[in-house]
Amino acid sequence: MDIINEFLGAVTNTVSALWPTPEETPRLVDGRLRPCPGTPNCLCSEEGSGGDHVEPLACLDEPEAAWHRLQQVVSSMGGKIERTEGDYVWATFMVPVFGFVDDVEFRLDRKA
Repeated sequence: MDIINEFLGAVTNTVSALWPTPEETPRLVDGRLRPCPGTPNCLCSEEGSGGDHVEPLACLDEPEAAWHRLQQVVSSMGGKIERTEGDYVWATFMVPVFGFVDDVEFRLDRKA
């Protein structure tokens, strides 16, 4: 039995070493969205974040109502809210065709 356990352990360690490491968990950095990592599929509305820039979403309602509605819209579009922390939301969307998971992050700027 020891030989079998050692063999399974060696196979598991080898396969684990070949598996890609998970990306860093999305979060705010110094109160701002993280810069794009240099991949072509990243957009960011923070000034000076690198990557392709998009304009921030406009908030026409009171911030709390708009923030709540944003989370409802994400969920209604098939997104999964992974984490909410104050003025930050991290959600994921599964791409149906390929099964990739895309991260989407939002930060409410109460000063804007």
